[in-house]
Amino acid sequence: MIQAIHTLDLLQWVLGMPRRVFGRTATAVHPIEVEDLAVGILEWENGATAVLQVTTGVFPENPSELEVHGENGTAALFESRGYLGYWASLLDKPSSLLDRWSLYASHFHEQDSTLPSQASPEPHAENIRDFVAAVRGGRSPLVDGVEARKVLLLVDALYRSAASGTWVEL
Repeated sequence: MIQAIHTLDLLQWVLGMPRRVFGRTATAVHPIEVEDLAVGILEWENGATAVLQVTTGVFPENPSELEVHGENGTAALFESRGYLGYWASLLDKPSSLLDRWSLYASHFHEQDSTLPSQASPEPHAENIRDFVAAVRGGRSPLVDGVEARKVLLLVDALYRSAASGTWVEL
């Protein structure tokens, strides 16, 4: 719930609500009362499948990453800081996780303003600005309660699946 909800929200926003989910959780590393490891499989009506893996038990900590693979290429969003990578062929794509991490790290240490996407030091700043403007302007914010509830339904379904050991329909 606390570690992956923003990435899961983005996945749901891009692909829509999945048809069903299967989840597993464990407390594997830390002596805490909640999980420190969660995995999930998400399936959509159109056949798309997503794999979710979340943990607070790895070192060094890895940035969150959302990858979408399709027949025309791969797009990857690293953390929620605005860097989007796209590879249209095997010749473009970094060959390993280490290469992807190097690409990510070099982007955030680079000061070149010509890069196609710059890191935001405040990944939620735009949402907060929009919320304030919506209150002041008497309009609904871009992300309202109805939209925010979707990811909570998804997380709840993953937890119910982990507890029951079965697929949960959405």
